[in-house]
Amino acid sequence: STAFVQRYYECCDGGNKALFMAVCRGKASEGMDFKDSRARAVLCFGLPFPALMDPNVRLKRLYNDDASRSDIVPVLSGGEWYEQQAFRALNQAVGRCLRHVNDFGAVMLLDRRFMKKKAQDALPKWLKTDGVIPALEDERKGSIERQMKRFLDMAQQHVAEKLKARSSKHGIKREPDGPRTPLQQSELKTEQRDSET
Repeated sequence: STAFVQRYYECCDGGNKALFMAVCRGKASEGMDFKDSRARAVLCFGLPFPALMDPNVRLKRLYNDDASRSDIVPVLSGGEWYEQQAFRALNQAVGRCLRHVNDFGAVMLLDRRFMKKKAQDALPKWLKTDGVIPALEDERKGSIERQMKRFLDMAQQHVAEKLKARSSKHGIKREPDGPRTPLQQSELKTEQRDSET
């Protein structure tokens, strides 16, 4: 409901911790704004395949299987189309935590199928190239919680440094997009103190 989402936004914008759970292809998959502190992580459990027994899905798969056998127009087979739909929904979901150039967030894909090359190839390019930590099964890497905290701290610091460098380069004091993080608030107080002395 709208009231629930508004309460979630207020919680996040106020610096509190909150958890928002949703399903792929649900109401939260489009039209809701999860920028900045409203989404610092997306956890995906499994692959969001369409309902296999849905009559429309069954008919589409049959149609694609028939059409892919003809040489007239290249068409994905029914199985290929079905997998494509799962990865489209997944890609929509993982992008919820990155809404603008200065935003950051962690993405955790919690399914062994993501270890396969075919699944990795279907992920968006930015996810494959921007600091992906592969399987977290190696005990030497530490707990997932510690890795997540370290990643978010580093990302927050990187964005703050980028904003500060951009602002000083152009001689402007730029307000960050969205609510300030605790690190940004601390840096702002330091800048204000420095400018007063």
